[in-house]
Amino acid sequence: MPVYRKHKDRVCGLITLPAVRPQTFGRDIEEMLRRRVSFEEAIDSPDFIVMSRQRLKMYWGDVEGRIKTARLWKKPRDGAAEQPAAAAAE
Repeated sequence: MPVYRKHKDRVCGLITLPAVRPQTFGRDIEEMLRRRVSFEEAIDSPDFIVMSRQRLKMYWGDVEGRIKTARLWKKPRDGAAEQPAAAAAE
């Protein structure tokens, strides 16, 4: 919490990350982080087995839904790609 308190004026919202089974989703997320790739890169990568990519896609969909529900995601205008609200404000 000290980091949050220090930067709370820069925080526009909070979400909780979904709990996952460590043996499946957890292992996939750990591997993705170990490889230093984004969800999109991992989901599109043949280096991850099909089930791992599917679990990562499901997890990211859940997180993305939470971000949108918290209104941290700015709706695109004129066919522009969606982006986080903080990036759109810059």
